Amino acid sequence: MSDQLDVGDSRADAARRSRLLTVKLRALMGDRGHDPEAFTFVDVATGTLAHDGAGRGWALIDGDATGRLGGVLARAHKAGVATLDVVADDGGDVLARRVAETSLDVTVHRSAGRDLVAVDAAPVVAPVDPEPAALDAAAPLTELGVDVVVEHGVVTGEIAGLEIARVVADDAGGGYRLESGVGRYDREASTMLDAVRDPGEALTSVVATVRLHRHGDARPHVLNRLARERWLRAAVLAEPGLVDAADLAPVEGSRARDNLIDPFPAAAMGVDGDGRGVVVVCSVGVDPELVPEGADVRHRAETLGWVGPDADLVLVVPPRDHYPLTDALAGALRRPARIVELDGPWPS
Repeated sequence: MSDQLDVGDSRADAARRSRLLTVKLRALMGDRGHDPEAFTFVDVATGTLAHDGAGRGWALIDGDATGRLGGVLARAHKAGVATLDVVADDGGDVLARRVAETSLDVTVHRSAGRDLVAVDAAPVVAPVDPEPAALDAAAPLTELGVDVVVEHGVVTGEIAGLEIARVVADDAGGGYRLESGVGRYDREASTMLDAVRDPGEALTSVVATVRLHRHGDARPHVLNRLARERWLRAAVLAEPGLVDAADLAPVEGSRARDNLIDPFPAAAMGVDGDGRGVVVVCSVGVDPELVPEGADVRHRAETLGWVGPDADLVLVVPPRDHYPLTDALAGALRRPARIVELDGPWPS
């Protein structure tokens, strides 16, 4: 009964929040000479969108807007919006940077009371390099043939794109230690058992278990359903010719992923046979952030000098996940992106 009440309360809170967002957006629009009654208001992911059916739209994003441009653009595209004003008080600068990679007529603002202030694009920030001691702590992964991946200063170990270990700061003993497990909760449980077992044996056990399920001939299992976009990236890294590249290496996205469950584009970078830069971004399932993320990763790589200004952007998806919306958003980029369909290496 309590679970049912919690779900009901959550839905009621979401409905109230949606109404508040709509009221705020109506007020902001009205202050700028728009008649809210002439607009249709619809919910989008953590926000609201208003459109007049004649190509004019407004959107208000609630909370961190960093990775929510694709969802807003998808709903705006469906409504036929050609000119869009977006209000985002948190992460709007990243949205502005992503919008700049498109040819769309989108303006990003933040609100200051009932005033709106144009948001400047966030600058590109260089990656954080891990300390040498953190890389040293990952040595057991290399010995077991596990891929060592560094993203946003965090050192992890992956098998076919699935994180099975992570290097963390050792607050008690100083320095760094390697925690094994699939995801944070599995690592925490494994760490609790380290007092009564050899951590090396625990790591070996995790590696063996994941390898048992993380290949194309395995039976369906939770371990081959997680992080499939990273599994797809791992396949492309192993065979760059699949995307007409000569050499590729993993590269971090514009922000750190939140967990192993929600879709999050996985990126790589390298060169083609002619030495031209290539940025590859892989996605699985319905992910409207694929195109904005891909364009942002290419922009970042160019700004930091990793690839030249003529770098190719390749978006990789399984055939069943190649949606018309992806083509529409890719077609709206200032510079084209190439979409490649690849069957996933996981069990069918």
